[in-house]
Amino acid sequence: MSPQEQFLNYLLDNVQAGKQADAKQVLEVAFAQLAAGTFDQDVITAAATELMPLLKAEKVAEIRQMIAQFGSQSNHET
Repeated sequence: MSPQEQFLNYLLDNVQAGKQADAKQVLEVAFAQLAAGTFDQDVITAAATELMPLLKAEKVAEIRQMIAQFGSQSNHET
């Protein structure tokens, strides 16, 4: 399982009931941009903004930190 699939599965396990399809769509768009080479900090910020309201309240801080860490790593790679 790729890191993207692992993150997707983890995130889907931690979104509010009935919001899985919305969260999956946000991540699929971001992953498509990553694959196309157009993934940047703006994509991360937009995805995070869309994802935060979909998450279970108790997971927001944890996943926000995960996204920030990924964004930091992505900035070092470009």
